[in-house]
Formats: sequence, C-alpha cells, structure tokens
Amino acid sequence: EDERREILQTLTQNISLAPDISLKDFCVQTAALVASDLVDLVSRGKHNYMKRALRQRFLHFIILVAQ
Repeated sequence: EDERREILQTLTQNISLAPDISLKDFCVQTAALVASDLVDLVSRGKHNYMKRALRQRFLHFIILVAQ
C-alpha cells in the first residue's frame, strides 16, 4: 500500500485533485493494480478531465455566439 501511495503521489503531483479524493482510500481501492495499471488509470483520468473541460468551454462558446 505504501508503494502504491508513492506511485500515485508521483503521478498526481502536478494535478489538482478534488477535495473528496483521498490517496489513502484510493490506494486501498486499487490494491489489485500494478504500477502500469496506476499509470494508465491516472492518464485516463487526465484525458477524461480534459475532454470534459474542452466540451464545457465549447458549449459555453456556442451559447455566447448564439446570443
């Protein structure tokens, strides 16, 4: 668990996590994952965040243009 926490801390060091995210709890929930799985999981999370952020900005832009 400590090794997993170190990996996750390294992978998320430049990421603002939501206040309800606990790396300690996340380590417990991901006990069956190996390091490469954690890298993939964090990468997918970043990708999905960017998709949502871009979609929201695009929709906001469309609404502004339509007014």
